[in-house]
Amino acid sequence: MRTIELVYKKYTNTPQSIYYPSRNKMSCFKTFCVYTIEGLIETFRFLRYLFFLLFTPLLVYGARRFLHGKGVLLNPSSKSDQAEAITVIVTNNKFYARLCAYGDVALGEGFVEGWWDCGDLPGLCDRLMDTAGITEGSKSYKRSLPYLEAYVRWVLLNPQRNMEHLPKNLKLQYNLPTDYHRLILTDGGEHEAIQMSVVYFPTGSESIGTAQNLKLSLITSKLAPLVPGMRVLDIGCGFGAVAKHLADNYQVEVVGVTNSPGMGQAAKEHCRGSGAKIVVGDWSEIQGTFDRIIMIEMVEHVGKRNLTKFFDKVAAMLKDDGKCFIQCYETPEDFPRILEFACKYMYGPSYVPSLRELLKYTDDSGFELAELQSFAAHAAKSVSTVLEKIQANYSQIESIVGDKVARMLLLTFAFQDRTMTCGVDGMNLLVLRKRKNHKLSRVTVA
Repeated sequence: MRTIELVYKKYTNTPQSIYYPSRNKMSCFKTFCVYTIEGLIETFRFLRYLFFLLFTPLLVYGARRFLHGKGVLLNPSSKSDQAEAITVIVTNNKFYARLCAYGDVALGEGFVEGWWDCGDLPGLCDRLMDTAGITEGSKSYKRSLPYLEAYVRWVLLNPQRNMEHLPKNLKLQYNLPTDYHRLILTDGGEHEAIQMSVVYFPTGSESIGTAQNLKLSLITSKLAPLVPGMRVLDIGCGFGAVAKHLADNYQVEVVGVTNSPGMGQAAKEHCRGSGAKIVVGDWSEIQGTFDRIIMIEMVEHVGKRNLTKFFDKVAAMLKDDGKCFIQCYETPEDFPRILEFACKYMYGPSYVPSLRELLKYTDDSGFELAELQSFAAHAAKSVSTVLEKIQANYSQIESIVGDKVARMLLLTFAFQDRTMTCGVDGMNLLVLRKRKNHKLSRVTVA
């Protein structure tokens, strides 16, 4: 576990703890309580790990039977078996106890650290993660101790609550070199716009670069009409592709906000000479009113306990006749809403709401749904395209980000590709308007 944390720090320059002290006495007390709960969770997990180590032979036997039932071989003895079937090689028998004690974060860390390996990771996911298996396994895992501990740590303790510190808490996926993103998210052109989000494949045969441009056109249609001089806010603007597109083609004033300094710098360079302004900061710091507000795969990072405050803030910034565009992943209500490995290493603290849950928050803040479009098929195609590009350019990616981060990316996208293909995870595009005569009883803006 120490090895992967060092890799994480290389790209984030921040400690693994997601909590930061504050000068406010009440905040200091809350931070102390959070550290205490975090410590108890880690201690409890380590004690479980020691307990499960005593039953390693039984765990190995159970794993071998489970995998065999799925057509997967565990540590086969002959090379001919390895060549003919999908195989899993476990190089450290402590992995079984670690997986039982820590859950999905141990599965990811174990792969990155080389405790287990598979020559055909996408094939392994296909074998293990059929629709019925995912449904049954997900419901069982949601009731497990590792998941409940992760839910406490990454949702109930609300690591996004100290908004002034959130820019320090960079996520690895959003802080990797631009060369990596350009390699997997474009057709290779030096000046192509980069959108680190699901893009639009209307026929399914488009290249990812073409799909990027079509996505920009689709977003524009959702925001129409756009009149010169309008003010547009892009919360979570990424590399600034949408901001520059709107400013250059529709003469609107665009403010793009990102909490990643690395992506913010890249966005400023991309938008240089346009009417788009890029700000590195947090959504809670935004001031002003806007005719259009855009949130592309950003709501997932707000935190469940901050969603009310977030949408109240958005409602206060949106003009009465304005539009709000949201692109958001969706997870069914009876499925896990978080994966700890992704929260800890890939995307930072995140929570994926169901569509009904998301609409409840927006409704409470005074929005009404003007348009809803399922984007699941395009999400599945986007993820599979990125996975294919990772596999095809793996050696080059290794040279850019290193072996361990490359393995982390491969595992994450292989898993996500399968959940999207099975239809477990979804994505929606929403256009919201402010409901007439709605007045918030809560204080929304300082």
